[in-house]
Amino acid sequence: MIDAFADRLIILWGWRRLFVAFVFGVASILAFAPFNFPPVLWITLPGLVWLLDGAGTERGTIRQRLRAPFAVGWWFGFGFFTAGLHWMGSAFFVDPARDALLVPFAIFGLPAALAIFWGLATGLARLFWLEGWPRVLSLTLFLFLAEFLRGHILTGFPWNLLGYALAPTPLLMQSASIIGIYGLTFFAILVFAAPAALTGNRKNSVFLSITCCLVMLHAGFGAYRLSTAEMEPAESVRVRIVQPAIAQTEKWKPENREAILRAYLDLSTAEGADKTGLLGITHLIWPEVALPYLMAEDARTLTAIADLLPSETRLLTGAIRSQISNDGAERDYFNSVYVINDDGALADSYDKVHLVPFGEYLPLRPILEAIGLSPIVQSAGRFKAGRRLRPVDPGIGPPVGILICYEAIFPGLASGWEERPGWLLNVTNDAWFGETIGPHQHFAQTRLRAVESGLSIVRAANTGISAVIDPFGRVDNLLSLGERSILDSEVPKAQQATIYSSYGSIFFFIYVFSAVLLLSHLIYRERQGL
Repeated sequence: MIDAFADRLIILWGWRRLFVAFVFGVASILAFAPFNFPPVLWITLPGLVWLLDGAGTERGTIRQRLRAPFAVGWWFGFGFFTAGLHWMGSAFFVDPARDALLVPFAIFGLPAALAIFWGLATGLARLFWLEGWPRVLSLTLFLFLAEFLRGHILTGFPWNLLGYALAPTPLLMQSASIIGIYGLTFFAILVFAAPAALTGNRKNSVFLSITCCLVMLHAGFGAYRLSTAEMEPAESVRVRIVQPAIAQTEKWKPENREAILRAYLDLSTAEGADKTGLLGITHLIWPEVALPYLMAEDARTLTAIADLLPSETRLLTGAIRSQISNDGAERDYFNSVYVINDDGALADSYDKVHLVPFGEYLPLRPILEAIGLSPIVQSAGRFKAGRRLRPVDPGIGPPVGILICYEAIFPGLASGWEERPGWLLNVTNDAWFGETIGPHQHFAQTRLRAVESGLSIVRAANTGISAVIDPFGRVDNLLSLGERSILDSEVPKAQQATIYSSYGSIFFFIYVFSAVLLLSHLIYRERQGL
């Protein structure tokens, strides 16, 4: 049955081959949040291998040999990224008069660009194609490199890396504490593409047995790590997360400023109670850019916050920060988190280090501005990136590492602190994307940062999903997408620094070196007729 299915894919040619590749790419997104059905990759990735079997040729120049397999990989990637990122188009309808014409770029342009990574991966993999299981290794090596480069080139966009499909639950997340998301990506490609070794003249039961053992080891380690987990609450930390569920279309209307501030104040004290409603809360958390103005420059707002906070409570809130630029000619703006004391004073702040391309800044700005493009997020001036990845000190409890929105998808940012914090705070505003699959994917990726770093993550999102995530990726309670409410919780104490957070970059070289060495050996044996 498998041989028959593989043969039907191998003999496809022309538009039919590319259409099937596109369909397989679209179907692959079912492996990720909110669907969380990884077994679909046991169909689509072997299917990609069989499509590449039929797309190869040993004749012609390298360019000619690359063309067909590149097309297969590009169409597979285009389907995958279009299905997985279509929700980004919602952001362009917040201000449709200004941005609606850019929707095709968001829905199709970005996936088309990202698919180039996968096209190059399949093209290069096909150059080193060997019969049987070695072709799975070839695809694994080059697709892994493509995913790594996608996460780093031009500031990187490591959204929905294939490794997330291998970690849909806390049980299957724990290997990330050793090898991180890129390690999971390497093994996810290897494991899910492995059924392709069931076909052809060189069927290899040893290879399939090894991949089965990898899956069992992955799950077994997860069960062991969770069974030995000892959780204690962090000392002097009890948080209240405020999720106001304010629509992005309403947030920046000047007439709504007073109502938005009042909503935050009322929710913070349990729907209009006085500050006694915050007694016992050490950290009050508001999400990214909570108030639609420069709150630090508004004395009335700081006074209201001072009246709100008991003496042993600090407010950690997302905010836009502004300062005079170095040349004094204009103001610089930062996407920041403030720590505000009970007297309304700004005790500390963190500026977002990794800005969103096309959202908060324009790559190649002079060229793109010349054709009329501008960042989606509008402010009185241009956003600038912060320069230091350092935790903030609330003055109560341990230092807090900050991940603002998009920063939570970068594994290096969750572990690369100047000083290791006691817990992480992720503030975000996924209201841009409505009730789509995007916020679910963002939340799933944030959970893995907790496992990689061994730190709890407190997540405050304007419209959801807000939660406290323990260092093992577990969530006891959360505020659902679109829910207007508060969440009070203790924060689990930090675990010892994980292997990944201490030595994570080493594993990249181990995977690549091992795969290149083995693939080179196999090619040598093939050419020698051994």
